[in-house]
Amino acid sequence: MSEPKHCAHPGCKARPLTGSDLCHFHSPDRQAALAEARRKGGANSHKGRFRPPTSEAECREMLANVAAAMLNRKIPSRVGQPVIAALNSLLKGYEQVELARLNKILESQNAQSNA
Repeated sequence: MSEPKHCAHPGCKARPLTGSDLCHFHSPDRQAALAEARRKGGANSHKGRFRPPTSEAECREMLANVAAAMLNRKIPSRVGQPVIAALNSLLKGYEQVELARLNKILESQNAQSNA
């Protein structure tokens, strides 16, 4: 007696489990394990979501991490380059804010010395 080629569930073309007419997805014995895997998959899918840097130091750190990931071939350059461009723009914004703050301090010190 040979094993069936396809799962006995209507419309399913998956291979059945050894000693069963049903595949991994339709076997009643596997439903609890599948539910747990789905739960873990949903819980894990939110890990690693992008959180924008909130300071210049975080921006520089993230820029270094993306560059290192590209060099180590953990992310492709087609993904890393736009991220680096966005981080560089954000970094320039942080630098402009810092320059404006320093300029304001210098202007107030200059105004006090001229008074």
